[in-house]
Amino acid sequence: KVARVWLRWMPDSAEASNFLGRILAAGNQHVEAELAFREALRLDARHLPAAVALTRFLLTNGRAEDACGVIEPFARDKIGIPEAWLLYGSALASLGRAAQAVELFQKVLQREPGNREVRIILAAALADSGQGAAAEIEARSAISQGLVWAYVAFVLARALMAQGRFDEGEVELHKAVHAHP
Repeated sequence: KVARVWLRWMPDSAEASNFLGRILAAGNQHVEAELAFREALRLDARHLPAAVALTRFLLTNGRAEDACGVIEPFARDKIGIPEAWLLYGSALASLGRAAQAVELFQKVLQREPGNREVRIILAAALADSGQGAAAEIEARSAISQGLVWAYVAFVLARALMAQGRFDEGEVELHKAVHAHP
């Protein structure tokens, strides 16, 4: 209700439209949420928070192609926006374009070398693009930085199996399963 009042007072506010979109998305009002995010971008085509929110919304709803169209202009921006690179890479990876995603994830890590979550996302993309050895290095790096999610063990297992190291990969799969049975 607050967001709708805000929009009545400031109908040309991209921030208000984005805020409304986030509330609607949280309430599973998907059609209305998407319309609000798109309205925010219509009002201000460079409104990064709305582009990020819409991209995440689209990815969550299995619409990676649409997500690419929303976030790509921000990912190609000369300023360099790591969050946009990450989301664009995630959308590309969802479309099976792992090699392109790898480049974007590597750019994020150049800016944020301690970002272990991006490191494991990079490892998964490397494994998907057939670069098992590089994927293993990134996965083990994420583990050494303290990332111990079951997904990390799963990505490491994929990296090992991509290298033909099936027994080692199976051990990592067991770790993943036992972490989240």
